[in-house]
Amino acid sequence: MSNSINIVSLQSYCESNDLIQISGKTVRTNDNGYPFITFMDKGNKAHNLYFSKAEAEKVSDSTPINMSFLRDFKVSMAETKENGKLPKLTRGSDDRTDLAW
Repeated sequence: MSNSINIVSLQSYCESNDLIQISGKTVRTNDNGYPFITFMDKGNKAHNLYFSKAEAEKVSDSTPINMSFLRDFKVSMAETKENGKLPKLTRGSDDRTDLAW
């Protein structure tokens, strides 16, 4: 398993996954309190994107969602042992370089 993290703009992630709409007007939380945004694809299938740990501390289930809110977000694709690759909403840096020894 690789420990690499791939970070792309939210716009790029949405375009590559045919995500065209957001469902709801505010951030929601699941039963465990983890905040997420539901994106809808062209086939009307829902895709929940959860916030990274650092970003989750900055939002609540009443945080309004609009384009200016989304503009600064990126999507981090990190690989985990339990769940494989999971996308997370982050404002993290995209200036990382993987070390390939």
